[in-house]
Amino acid sequence: MAQTRTSRQMSPLRVGVITLVACLVLSAIICGLYVSHGVDATTHPLLILATVLASLGIAVIAGLLANLRQQLRVTERGRRVQSRIFADANILFFSFDPQAGTAQLEEVPAWCEGTPTQMDTFPQQLVEAFGLDEKDADALRQAVTRISDGGDEADCTILAHLADHGDTWVHLRLLGVEKGEAGNAAGYGQNVTDLRQARELYDDESLALQGLADTALSISCINLTKNAYVQRDTSLARSGDEVPQAVRDEALEIEPLLSLQNEDTVRALLLSAARIPNEAQRHEFVRTFSRAGLLLSFSHGERNLSLDTQQLLDGSLRWVQTQVKLLEHPDTGDVIAFAYVRDINDQKVDAQILDIVINQSCEYIAVVDVEERTVQFKFITEGMRAFAPELFVSDPMDFATGMRDQLAHLVNTAEWPHVSKLCDLDYIIDRLNREGTFTIVLDLHPTPEVSLRKQVQHHWMDESHRHVLLVQSDVTKAYETELRAERLRREASTDPLTGLPNRRGIRQTLDELELLCKHDGTPFTLAMGDIDFFKKVNDTYGHDCGDMVLKEIAAMAANFLRDRGAVGRMGGEEFLLVLSGLHADEAADLLEEFLAQLRARTFTYGEHTFNVTMTIGVKEYTPELGVHESLQAADDKLYVGKQAGRDRVVREV
Repeated sequence: MAQTRTSRQMSPLRVGVITLVACLVLSAIICGLYVSHGVDATTHPLLILATVLASLGIAVIAGLLANLRQQLRVTERGRRVQSRIFADANILFFSFDPQAGTAQLEEVPAWCEGTPTQMDTFPQQLVEAFGLDEKDADALRQAVTRISDGGDEADCTILAHLADHGDTWVHLRLLGVEKGEAGNAAGYGQNVTDLRQARELYDDESLALQGLADTALSISCINLTKNAYVQRDTSLARSGDEVPQAVRDEALEIEPLLSLQNEDTVRALLLSAARIPNEAQRHEFVRTFSRAGLLLSFSHGERNLSLDTQQLLDGSLRWVQTQVKLLEHPDTGDVIAFAYVRDINDQKVDAQILDIVINQSCEYIAVVDVEERTVQFKFITEGMRAFAPELFVSDPMDFATGMRDQLAHLVNTAEWPHVSKLCDLDYIIDRLNREGTFTIVLDLHPTPEVSLRKQVQHHWMDESHRHVLLVQSDVTKAYETELRAERLRREASTDPLTGLPNRRGIRQTLDELELLCKHDGTPFTLAMGDIDFFKKVNDTYGHDCGDMVLKEIAAMAANFLRDRGAVGRMGGEEFLLVLSGLHADEAADLLEEFLAQLRARTFTYGEHTFNVTMTIGVKEYTPELGVHESLQAADDKLYVGKQAGRDRVVREV
């Protein structure tokens, strides 16, 4: 509980009274001395009057001197208090008298221009000048009251609404000085806007999305720089949900930097990924919305990201859109990710079918009557009509018979068990009830020389669930193009012998690690490794044996660094080991363990057995050097290790 401080100094009045009494006593003594020397005091009244006046004068002078001394003391105390205030304040400094209700603004920042510097009705004038709402005004009045009641300190946080300078969160601290003195309290304010900004960004975006309340499945906000949630929405992830281990392992394989990400955000990401059955969509989802992926997008100038995926929600496969808006904190520069997820299944299905029809990429559109168990072809391409004209009549036909006859022209006997479910209406109805819509992809081989890929989309036409719409498309060319593109991408970034990333492939990992290091200081270390006397292996046992050694060491390194980094083949017998989240000494200790495992391993080729060692040079990445210079430094240390006798880890000095 705050205690009231009282003055220990005598007031100027008390000093004057004491001085007067002392002078009167002294006058009486002087008069006694005159009498003792034979002077008749009654015949000298001027002497008595002069003595009394002298006593009064001395008393007044003593009082004035005491008052001046106290004023000087108060001024010096004020200077000390003011020095303390100015050392901390970054917005506002003022002195005030809570009893008299007056205040004087001593230091006025630019955003306070126009605020009265002399206040006769404090704190009301400050309430009006800052445009405080009733809640903040009450908080300020209560703080002033605590000082008025004798408290030493009081504080409050208020939101100042300033027309010319915007809204500013201010934390006010009030200090009591000496009770009974003029201007006996002081106050200062500190800007705490940056502490509230990330949450305000989240609140603003939430308000902007209120119109999506019917379709928004979740809304959340993450500070990517701080690697933590600002606000989370767990409507799609219950506290008891666990991420399947297979999904976690897969995600770490395609995005190793997940091991450095906050576990709460990783869990939310992977629970969403686990609902995506399509592997390609799942991989893209993890790469795009991982912390490293979002920071990389931000560094490339992207501020709005969107990805549509099919996810299992309450037993049904539905189209879901994930949108992320990337914002930069105006004061701290932190990168904030605002994410929301919404159900776009109806719009997606309608848009897909319309796009198929408009682009003439569908082969037929058929309507199935569930009650009558019939199928009627509504749209047929000329190619399909010429291929099997007897099937595509305008009248409805039995579903099972019509679909079986249609497929018989495309499917050989060996493939029939795989595609027969297309003719099973009960199977289709059951799956539609569970998933809402689904697509079956068929790889067909009507002849040994011909390979086709067809996709058949199924979805309800309306809420009555009386009719099912079937859309078949030939996606052979698109599939072949996708396979070629994926193969080219993989070949361009993968070493064909070992399956490790090559120079180009490992560079993406280095770019992501460099970005994380610059944002939040996450360390990583580069290690250049070279197999010792590898030429001797090739010369002694042949190049096939050398290739075997390269592949086995690559597999060892990749398995050893799992969840802790990445490894790539730089060419020949040289490997780059990247250790994320580790400083140079920690990485070197870990690599010593790897070399110990390598020494203990016996390689077998035909009837020959032999051992292999490796020399490694270690260099921790620094922003000053950059990736290229850090790699060169690690390579220089590798050379030092070769000169010193090989089979060792050369650390940073």
